[in-house]
Amino acid sequence: MTNLSSLNPYYRTDNATASAADVATGKTAYVNGGKVTGTGVYSPAMMEFDGSTGYYNKGTLTTTGNKVTAIASFECGTQAATAYVMYLTATYQRCAVLIDTAGKIFCVSANSANTVICRLITANSYDDGLRHTVMYSFDADTGVAILIVDGISDIDTGSGSYVAPTTGTLSTSASGSYNVGASNVPANYLNGQIGFCGHREAYLTNWSDFMEADGSPKALDESTWTEWGAQPLFWNEHGDMVNNLGSAGAMTKNGTINVGKGGNYV
Repeated sequence: MTNLSSLNPYYRTDNATASAADVATGKTAYVNGGKVTGTGVYSPAMMEFDGSTGYYNKGTLTTTGNKVTAIASFECGTQAATAYVMYLTATYQRCAVLIDTAGKIFCVSANSANTVICRLITANSYDDGLRHTVMYSFDADTGVAILIVDGISDIDTGSGSYVAPTTGTLSTSASGSYNVGASNVPANYLNGQIGFCGHREAYLTNWSDFMEADGSPKALDESTWTEWGAQPLFWNEHGDMVNNLGSAGAMTKNGTINVGKGGNYV
């Protein structure tokens, strides 16, 4: 009698393991009497910014304290000018994440006198069209900060633009502003994609709560906010900030922002 497995190589009678890509696309072995194991891929969508008009904004924002944490995934090519992933201001910049024309990520915070008291710059460039996840966290009470990109601490302390984190009082306001995809002017628009985007007024350091070692985003608890520690001001796993799940309420979409293809990978 002909064995079915010789006619159909996908017919299996033992246990089988499917790759993440197989699980994500529904391609698995046919199993009779065994089981298929494997892990799917968490791959949230991203929003695509046109580089000249598109950005999200939330104004009349109350900011407090001396601690900030920003999380974002982005992908972009070379930028024609310095471009902002996110910008939080309260008269002066509390927390800014941007990418320059060389592809280096800058994370900046200034004090209430508009003096920069933390400016971290990456040694590597990230304008390669691939998805990267960045985490910037700064505690101005103790003068410590982290900059993690794709699971790695990447800070160029030898750069002439580097300002070592120091203590100070961050600017606070009841009429602050938060932008995604542009600076506060607005200007310096990002030409690329942003997703998995959020901000909390706290100093968080466990980057592995938010991303895998390769930078892939992790699914976060949006009920009790386990990873964030509490509900952040801003958060949307897809970067669709009109649907802000944080406490600050919906942001306003300006210019051209479309759903991108950044989440369609395994």
